[in-house]
Amino acid sequence: MLSSCILSIGKEIISGFINDTNSSYIALLLTEFGIYNRFIVSTDDTENDIKESFLSCIDKVDIIITTGGLGPTYDDITIPSIAKALNKKIILSKSAYNHIKAFYRELYKKGKIDSPDMNEKRTKMAYIPEGAVELENSTGAAKGIYIKENNKHIFCLPGIPKEMKPMFENGVIPILKNLSDGFIVHKTYE
Repeated sequence: MLSSCILSIGKEIISGFINDTNSSYIALLLTEFGIYNRFIVSTDDTENDIKESFLSCIDKVDIIITTGGLGPTYDDITIPSIAKALNKKIILSKSAYNHIKAFYRELYKKGKIDSPDMNEKRTKMAYIPEGAVELENSTGAAKGIYIKENNKHIFCLPGIPKEMKPMFENGVIPILKNLSDGFIVHKTYE
């Protein structure tokens, strides 16, 4: 039976400012696909904490799913932190760059932002680890990623639930269906 870890990243999670609804949503679906979720780990959004948390799980499970830390702010460092943990370079993805550029142009046309221009903060979301597969974001700017490394399956997803859920359903579930061959039965006693 495959096992997994959900790594929820962000100061807003560990400080209690927001509830981590992503982890319970993902854990329930993993269970439905016959994947035994062994851990839900919440960590601060520092490179050291992300790497430590990731590395503490990688040898214990087959699948790691991260949520959070893919955006444009200074503390959105999940992808470069995971890349460093895996000793991978990050490279500029032209398709991610074009997606982000189009996303901000659309926001500008709707009058929601002052400028559609690509700046350093927006461009940083277009960097992905070498060899990663991009997961489409139908509602936001930052794409997710999928990495298969030494029979481990790593997914990095946005933290915003309205972005994470469609990405999980459309990008992650098809991969999980091909990996899992079982199901888990739960029985509740009263």
